[in-house]
Amino acid sequence: MKKLIFMVLILLASNALSFAAEQPPGKLQLRANVITYDRTSGDIMLDGDVVVTRTTEGEELTVRCQHMEARVVDEQLQTVLATGNVTMHTAEYDASSSRATFDFDQNIIVLYGDGAVPARVASRGIISTGPRIIYHMDRERVELPDGGDTMIDIRGSSMGGQGNGRDAKRSKDKNGDPKVQAQK
Repeated sequence: MKKLIFMVLILLASNALSFAAEQPPGKLQLRANVITYDRTSGDIMLDGDVVVTRTTEGEELTVRCQHMEARVVDEQLQTVLATGNVTMHTAEYDASSSRATFDFDQNIIVLYGDGAVPARVASRGIISTGPRIIYHMDRERVELPDGGDTMIDIRGSSMGGQGNGRDAKRSKDKNGDPKVQAQK
């Protein structure tokens, strides 16, 4: 237990697991059945019932999964791979996938579905699902490069207007062209 606490303190001191590029220091909580940190290689591994919570300036991000691997280079987090029923939660969005990668050099998070169960992101009245979802952290932009569906609750979104009492279903057809279908 003392070794585990020591490793967590090292991580906190080096600010190694910041979940967004250039975020100010904050509080980090790591929980898992097994946590391994190799300071020489910069590899961090968390196994079994993983919960990582990062609180910065009153905002909180919680990532839950079964396994997480991270790479730290020059005391900067480079990449994270989370696998096994991955969920992410903030005040702004909820996401779920079978696997997620975080690339902090490019400021992107990629969520991957698993066959019949697509990746999913829900935020402010908008729900997107697809086999792969790319989120650009610096631009707050979501891409579904392999197709998918986006449901927009016009009344619940921040797009303004009163809406028409319907949701819009957006997806791509077989040619990759956008299509919109109104739903009650």
